[in-house]
Amino acid sequence: MKTYAVLNPQGLILELFSDEPGYPLPPESAVELPPEIAEQLRRDGFAGKQWVDGVLGDAPPPPPPLESWRATTLKKAGAMRMEIFRVLDHLHLSAITNASQIVVNGETLPLATVIETNKQALRDLPASVDLSLCTTQREMEGVVLQAYQAIVLAAPAEIKSAFDSLKP
Repeated sequence: MKTYAVLNPQGLILELFSDEPGYPLPPESAVELPPEIAEQLRRDGFAGKQWVDGVLGDAPPPPPPLESWRATTLKKAGAMRMEIFRVLDHLHLSAITNASQIVVNGETLPLATVIETNKQALRDLPASVDLSLCTTQREMEGVVLQAYQAIVLAAPAEIKSAFDSLKP
């Protein structure tokens, strides 16, 4: 009796076939397994096993769902950003109405311009944050929060209250 395995491109064993009478024929893509390996797989099961270059081993764990984590992290960041925008929009309207001025780095500027600059930094945030080195969702969220905090640190005192929603 011969045993055959159907493998995925990485060598993960998906299905076993036997050439015993009454069993379905294996597909042409199936590979024949040595009798001792076939016996081991019948005894222990083939879930999570890999057959690569004639060697049976445990399949590597699946890669972490980085894209899913990234999407979730950026969605949370977007929700935080909307809260901040809501406050900045009110401050912006007030600054325009009152023609408020502010001194930034020794230069007098319209407060509305400074607020708009901070709003643009927030708009740019999702695209400007590099999450490629993160290996967990918690790390991604930490990187995004650090980016928000950098914007807060650069913001003048007159508009820091807009960022209160970031406080734990």
